[in-house]
Amino acid sequence: MPVRMQFYMFNVENPLEVKQAGHPYVSQKGPYCYRVYQTKKNITWNKNYTVSYNKFTKYVFEADCSCTSCDPYTNTITLPNIPLVILSEVSKTYPGSSVIFSIIFERFKESFFKRTTVHELLWGYEDPVFEYFAEVKRKFRLSFLPDIDPIFRMMDNNTLDGVTTSYTGASDISRIAVWTEWKGRPNVGLWNSSWANMFNGSDGMQFPPQTSINDTLYAFYVQLCRSMRFVYGSQTTVHSVDTLRFTYPEDLWQNASVNPANRGFCPNGCFPSGILDASVCKDTPVAVPAIVASEPHFYQGDPSLVNNVGGLNPVKEEHGTFFDIEPHFGLPLHLSLRLQLNVNIKPIKYIPQMAGVQEVILPIMYFNNSVSVDESTANTMKQVLIAMKAVPWVSGTLICIGTIELVIAFGWILAAKTRKEKKRRNKRLHINDERKPLLGNGELTRT
Repeated sequence: MPVRMQFYMFNVENPLEVKQAGHPYVSQKGPYCYRVYQTKKNITWNKNYTVSYNKFTKYVFEADCSCTSCDPYTNTITLPNIPLVILSEVSKTYPGSSVIFSIIFERFKESFFKRTTVHELLWGYEDPVFEYFAEVKRKFRLSFLPDIDPIFRMMDNNTLDGVTTSYTGASDISRIAVWTEWKGRPNVGLWNSSWANMFNGSDGMQFPPQTSINDTLYAFYVQLCRSMRFVYGSQTTVHSVDTLRFTYPEDLWQNASVNPANRGFCPNGCFPSGILDASVCKDTPVAVPAIVASEPHFYQGDPSLVNNVGGLNPVKEEHGTFFDIEPHFGLPLHLSLRLQLNVNIKPIKYIPQMAGVQEVILPIMYFNNSVSVDESTANTMKQVLIAMKAVPWVSGTLICIGTIELVIAFGWILAAKTRKEKKRRNKRLHINDERKPLLGNGELTRT
């Protein structure tokens, strides 16, 4: 099944107003469509009914499934200077270094807004601020400051997820593809509670066979370093194959004040409902909540998130995540996994570029990871399902026929035996008894 990733970018239309504490207004650009190639490397079959592998992922731009004017190499986007926001959050962690950061920002005259191409934003560019930060840190031996990669990017390409171990299902089919380890750990080890750190479910490409509407399904997202939960939503069809649609429950994204279990996902304090701080998931020396995740357009989020940003319109059909699963096999025939990345902006007095901005969580981009079987594959599955459903009927029919034949055979044997016994009795009655005298008419004497 072909896997595609569609990226939608948000362009800030009123940067001057935002710098003067105005509400941002955004417009959506895209989709910029990429074909996703995934390969499991170093596959090892273990003795305890598990298999280990390392998944390699590569993205390749496809113009055919992108918008007609979408060219990631030439199209530009106006967004806040995200490296500046990240360094401003780092400066809060190291209060004594605020002067150093101010010098860095002043040297480059960095504005709060910056134009970059879609390709640069997605896959990376050498940021001069990050480069100068590294140079200053090295020159003055400021070892207490964190190491920051001079390449800024929102996504990773041509990368490995880390060694994963999952059940094969050989010992228990209901556990097929369920993760047991990732990067050598039996749990995530990043969140604030054992429940939040649990591995639950598969990677989302296989669920337990014989799935029912009463089941709760789980999938582990590498992008978020956490397990996500799904519940039944509705009945659907994919190329005439009956499927069950599973979606996020509302409480998955709720703030800890509404859903206390989610407190384990608050490494830097809890955000409003609809926001997940995934900063601990990034492989960086310091985790700062500059980039946070949500559903697209803040769907299922706190209303204040949408009210603070113009141009957003959350719609379930366009922005919700769903899996259409064929229940007998537990296979998703159609899915849309959607996630939005946002920049968490806060005013900082000692950084001139950020002194006048308003506190807001601003969308940067969202992606739709989509998979759908073609009609030919769906028809093949349909024929298999018809055959599977016919087996109990054929078996029952054969049992009935066999039973009828057995009854007939038993009846025939019983009737034959009755006829034979009757014939034997009749024969005994006609045998002459020599102890009795014969009458003239040949009849036996009666006693």
